[in-house]
Amino acid sequence: MCNIAGYAGDRQAAPILIEMLRRQQAFDGGMSCGIATLHEGKLHWCKIVGDVDTLLRETDALSLPGTIGIAHTRPSGTPETYELAHPYISMDGEMAVVSNGTTPNDQYTERRNAAVQMLGDAGFNFRTGTMDPTKNWPRLRNGMAVGSEEVRVHLVDYYIKRGKSYEEALALTAQHLYTNNVFLMLNKNEPDRIFAIRTVRPMNVLLSKGETYMATTAFGFPEDVAGEKMALPLMHACAITRGGFTVSPHRVEVEQVCPITPRIYKAAYEAAETILTGKRDEPVFIDQVWRAIREAAEPLWAEPHTFTQHPSLLYETLEQLEEEGQLRRIIKPQAYKEGFQNRYYLWLE
Repeated sequence: MCNIAGYAGDRQAAPILIEMLRRQQAFDGGMSCGIATLHEGKLHWCKIVGDVDTLLRETDALSLPGTIGIAHTRPSGTPETYELAHPYISMDGEMAVVSNGTTPNDQYTERRNAAVQMLGDAGFNFRTGTMDPTKNWPRLRNGMAVGSEEVRVHLVDYYIKRGKSYEEALALTAQHLYTNNVFLMLNKNEPDRIFAIRTVRPMNVLLSKGETYMATTAFGFPEDVAGEKMALPLMHACAITRGGFTVSPHRVEVEQVCPITPRIYKAAYEAAETILTGKRDEPVFIDQVWRAIREAAEPLWAEPHTFTQHPSLLYETLEQLEEEGQLRRIIKPQAYKEGFQNRYYLWLE
């Protein structure tokens, strides 16, 4: 699962965003990362294939100007290229988008193909385009497959340029590409706002005096900043400023998402306790905890539904254990087919 950060305030955004990425990266991330900020009417951005240390070593990310910005780190999985790293930038260079989520390909192939073909007919170009027949991506009329996240940034741009508000553009885009997703957008024409929409994947907000922080998990928030923590609402497009966030009436009207009920949360908490207790000498890889939580919660999700909130359930459970002083974490290298990446291993005391 990708991890995302956002910041709007009165301090330089880049160091804050990079530190929030670093704090989340060992949960899931490090294959690629990137950052975008706004300053004096210009979008600044950079991205790399690699982790946060690579980003700092190979780019000027730490010195990007501006007091508002977004950032992203993607985990191991599909072999990464520069074009597939976030942020995605609009063709005119005015907008940046970062996203976390997946699309159930079989259910939405027709809808996604219609969206990408509409964009192709409107003259949008795709840097991620490939004729690889094995790619299960949306396809243009000529058969070229294009990355879903690039489709997302182009769709937002398409609707904005046709007079839709930023919030409505996000909602319409999510409607086209419905997914267990969250995405954030910066646009140079709205220099004081981050726009966001969350369908299922987690996105937390920390409201402090004159500053708003955003992170996939509350573990990403700076430890020395006090404030009120909450989750962005499901399905509604939001606008985030240094003073907080507003929820727009523009929403995604599609399949049902199951809530995390007290019964589901209790089952997840007990599953995490069971697998993590007494594991000081052999800490548990975080993905094992996720699987245990999914197995405990799966029979309890209400029907009918398209998506469940397993990622949010994982983070909420771990955050609760941390608040109680029980959770301990250590970073160890984890083997993937692309090599080793540093990941959290966990236990309870």
